Amino acid sequence: MKLCLKSVCSTCGSIVTTTGCSSPSCTVTDTYLSAKVSILVDDGTSPAVVSFSNSPENVQLLLRLSPEQWHHLEVAAQEQGEVFMQQFVGEGESVLENFLMRLCNSQHVKRQCRMVLRHRVFQHGQQNTWRSGVLDINLMNKDEFTYRSVKANAMFETRCLPYLQVECLDLNDVGYDVW
Repeated sequence: MKLCLKSVCSTCGSIVTTTGCSSPSCTVTDTYLSAKVSILVDDGTSPAVVSFSNSPENVQLLLRLSPEQWHHLEVAAQEQGEVFMQQFVGEGESVLENFLMRLCNSQHVKRQCRMVLRHRVFQHGQQNTWRSGVLDINLMNKDEFTYRSVKANAMFETRCLPYLQVECLDLNDVGYDVW
């Protein structure tokens, strides 16, 4: 899991802390919280990197924070300016990082969910773009495949399709009591 929270100036896009915008020429105080999360999901067929960057609401749903808790997170992020985390072990550098570490490692966040996803397909010679499509493995080089080791009774090494790159458009908890 990767997590990035930034308090961003709505005018110039710079990071904002309680002391103000980090851009010396900017005097605007309007901010918004930029929240981005990426998680690795592996259902046994092909691993996928799921990005939650299209809306902070999906990040709030993933972290299962109430509106009041989300507001407190926004305030804490603004005090710090920016939080970027990839490792969720050990001790963080701030109270906010320690809170996020414990939250992201909890069963509260690591749960089964239903997601509506959009596939990102790499178009040769162009930047990655979000669009529907199919990955044409016939156009790929051997180095573009992911190297993977699988341990069963013995260790197997293989090359697999690259991780799918998908964006979460909607997130819902799984309700086992509803058919």
